[in-house]
Amino acid sequence: MKRNPRMFYKYVRSKQRNAVTVKSVKDKDGILSQTDEEAADILCKQFQQVFVDHGFVDLMKLVPPCSPLSEELSTDELFTEDVVYKKLSMLNVSKSPGPDSVHPHFLKNCADLLTLPLTCIFRKSFDNGCLPDDWKSANVVPLYKKGSKLDPGNYRPVSLTCVPCKIMESVIRDYMAEKLMKSGFLSTYQHGFIKGKSCATNLLTAFETWTKWIDEGYGVDIVYLDYKKAFDSVNHVKLMEKLRHAGIDPTVIKWIAAFLQGRQMRVKVRLEFSDWVLVLSGVPQGSVLGPLLFLIFVNDLPLWICNSMLLLFADDTKLCRRILSENDEIRLQQDLDKLMEWTRQ
Repeated sequence: MKRNPRMFYKYVRSKQRNAVTVKSVKDKDGILSQTDEEAADILCKQFQQVFVDHGFVDLMKLVPPCSPLSEELSTDELFTEDVVYKKLSMLNVSKSPGPDSVHPHFLKNCADLLTLPLTCIFRKSFDNGCLPDDWKSANVVPLYKKGSKLDPGNYRPVSLTCVPCKIMESVIRDYMAEKLMKSGFLSTYQHGFIKGKSCATNLLTAFETWTKWIDEGYGVDIVYLDYKKAFDSVNHVKLMEKLRHAGIDPTVIKWIAAFLQGRQMRVKVRLEFSDWVLVLSGVPQGSVLGPLLFLIFVNDLPLWICNSMLLLFADDTKLCRRILSENDEIRLQQDLDKLMEWTRQ
């Protein structure tokens, strides 16, 4: 345990018998499903409800033109054989494959042979701004949370996407993250999905500030906020605008637009699947690029706050202010109103 604690806890988790499989769920009329296919269809409709239909817009038309003064991003430099081979070698073979059924175990063991063809495919996809249909599809596995196992609302969707696409996303994610960190674009109040920050840094920052205020004799008011289905309700049009304002290269934005447009999913229950349904909004939670896209989408949120302290971990928000007079409470309420205004803009 001292030499390798991760292996120890992995062994302990493997011996736990707490996995819950879907047996039957109720539809909106309260009727129990009789087959796995019926259960998959009910759960698919449940997960589909969280999408927000913002109306169809061709995202490709929102891609900004390349500036003649800017240096064009070289595809050959971004997708090198060394980079692709390294990504293949680092694959976790315990992960499940996506709709294409290409297992990471196969990709990792055949890295020497697959590096060159995958590099060519990545370059072609990036240059043309298009992806195979399988890369924009996801098998969704329902994961039980709590409450009644018959209620489809008590299951969380876990998306399984294609592993080759995840490798390409990883290369693009690394490039974007490095560029955003160098430019200082990402908010210092954000602690989620950022290298060097975590839930612990978020809590320590909050605890240090609150303790200081109390030691100075102030009262402290804290409001905890959680945006409902935040990842699944991201507006793609607004995301395109924010990617442009973040200074992301137009060729990258073009590929991301193709990555988001026309996505589809289906729910799997044991060996049965639901019908395919369109994903109308949001960033794919089972993807590699999704968390970074979400950070860019919420990055301007702290700019709306004038009077209080704000801390973020992805969409989980803490709004706090030291209170000494009635005016301080009014200012805190003003910031809450600003947050509501941000959600509507």
